[in-house]
Amino acid sequence: MKLAIDSYSYHRYFGEVYPALEEDPGTRITMEGFVNRAKALGVDGVSLESCFLPTPTPDEITRLRNQLDRLELDRVWAWGHPSGLHSGAAPEEVADLKRHTEIAAAVGAKVMRIC
Repeated sequence: MKLAIDSYSYHRYFGEVYPALEEDPGTRITMEGFVNRAKALGVDGVSLESCFLPTPTPDEITRLRNQLDRLELDRVWAWGHPSGLHSGAAPEEVADLKRHTEIAAAVGAKVMRIC
């Protein structure tokens, strides 16, 4: 079994705070910082929530893949939070889903989770 951490575990640090339920930690983390943190915790991989990197540039994708490769971390690309295909009611989101399949491949993800 391999252990991995989902970037959503740090959603408040990425700026997604539910005001009535959570407190803002007052600091932010980048995807690069999250990946470094995961490695420091000794896990085997990460699940990368696309909502925290919704429109990455080709350079950002390359840097992320290089970082993950250098740190020898397995990766999953997760697409769809917070609303995805709206339970099938938003077929216009299929284009974004397809775009993210390309991003998933570019970062070297062997698995893509659609939520």
